[in-house]
Amino acid sequence: MTEKHHLQVKVSTALDKVGSSSLRQKVRSADRIVMITQCATHAATGFIGQHAKHASDIVYPAGAGSASVYQALVRAVVPGHPDVD
Repeated sequence: MTEKHHLQVKVSTALDKVGSSSLRQKVRSADRIVMITQCATHAATGFIGQHAKHASDIVYPAGAGSASVYQALVRAVVPGHPDVD
């Protein structure tokens, strides 16, 4: 018998290039943050790190593509999941 677990995941995106009150609220309420730094060259990356609950809650994908982002999210939410390296 195979047992499957389905997690409730709410995904929010932010394209802010600087710190804002809405970005601060998203960061502070997030359990996990997937930050694509390969595309980010702006002040929001430091802002996110400053306002995250814990530094370990921020996951950095290996690349900027959707597969890397997906794998980072799965790795953050379900450690040891067979779909990721």
